[in-house]
Amino acid sequence: MTDWQQLYENHIEQVSQFFEKAMALSLVDGVIIFSGAPKRAFLDDTYYPFKANPFFKWWVPLLTQPHSAVVFQPGEKPQLIYFMPQDFWHVTPEAPTGYWVDSFNITVIDAVEVIKSVLPNNLEKFAFIGEETQLADKWGIGQTNPEKLVNYLSYHRAYKTAYEQQCLAQANQIAAKGHQAAITAFQQQQPELDIHLAFLSACGHQESHAPYNNIVALNEHGAILHYDHYQSTRPAQYLSLLVDAGACFSGYIADITRTTSAVQSGKFNQLIKQLDQAQQWIIQQIKTGLDYAALHDQMHQQIAVILTELEIVNTTADSCYEQQLTRTFFPHGLGHLIGIQTHDVGGWQQDEQGTQLNPHPDYPFLRLQRPIAENMAFTIEPGIYFIDLLLGQLSPVQQKMINWSVVNELKPYGGVRIEDTVIVKQQGVNNITRQAFAAIE
Repeated sequence: MTDWQQLYENHIEQVSQFFEKAMALSLVDGVIIFSGAPKRAFLDDTYYPFKANPFFKWWVPLLTQPHSAVVFQPGEKPQLIYFMPQDFWHVTPEAPTGYWVDSFNITVIDAVEVIKSVLPNNLEKFAFIGEETQLADKWGIGQTNPEKLVNYLSYHRAYKTAYEQQCLAQANQIAAKGHQAAITAFQQQQPELDIHLAFLSACGHQESHAPYNNIVALNEHGAILHYDHYQSTRPAQYLSLLVDAGACFSGYIADITRTTSAVQSGKFNQLIKQLDQAQQWIIQQIKTGLDYAALHDQMHQQIAVILTELEIVNTTADSCYEQQLTRTFFPHGLGHLIGIQTHDVGGWQQDEQGTQLNPHPDYPFLRLQRPIAENMAFTIEPGIYFIDLLLGQLSPVQQKMINWSVVNELKPYGGVRIEDTVIVKQQGVNNITRQAFAAIE
């Protein structure tokens, strides 16, 4: 049984050490990490779904707690300012409980105006981390989102503590149940909207609590990389389902994609199987010290083999790769860092100082360009799609290498994407997504 309290206490100790070092770089004595404030729609009295500051969630597993803050000063127990308004219009937050509460001195407030009175007296040597920078000025805080501090923290967020790894694993177990429910709804020939709702129901999530807009794409919609339209009517035929959808656990995110064929035979079904095998092969190549961009390039070489073997292209695998045909069928990056954000920060950051690489010259959509290291968590999500826009941009030489009869046969299926989250260990990786599916089968 997981000892969540011990894991969390160790996590807080490590996060505290990161903050102490980052604060020394910015010459501040304390940090106030503000959770955020709800944002009201323009000329309206409704609010957008609240999303907590990720640095706040790094400290405390509160996703929907606005007007709250963590106050950290080295050598002192962190203070949590917990907003608990008296309200008959909305549900009042419950008093803080759980494995995490003993790590804080908790101050409960019932009005936003009270926050300043419960902060330390002299804030000139403090830093404010958050979006509501006007509060830093109002409260007399010396620095707002200091660059050196934020860069240092963003760099180290790529390396997950044991607590974070367990949270990511739990999120994947929740999302795996959602994917199972989505496939069942597809087999029952339900429309996209109902498949989407089946996923949320199985995860126990409201739509606003999902980590990102679910992608639920039937047939040719699978060729739209960020499709989130959810048609409410059934298509004329059911060929394929692509679901890219996740879940949250204590602020940590699962990001999983699965593609399903309506029949267990045919070229599209074979495409799914071969991409799945290639994805598992590329995961086996992961090792510390390897540059993620090099891994992405190896994936393109594997996709060239698939395109050749399935006769989607009329050339050799080497020629397919050298002529850059794979970029038409696999236009996005192999994956990204993941944690308290779906696309976790620091993917292009090369050091603690914040040095950023420019977009990759060959693969500009690649979100992760740094050497792979132990305890990194990232996704591996290759895809093969049949996108009219990109196919139409092929040069005359490239067009001659395309087997258009096969491409036209596969276009109605949209495309294939398969996505898992892995955590790098000293030897190999933990594929927490595959482990999650295995646990519920």
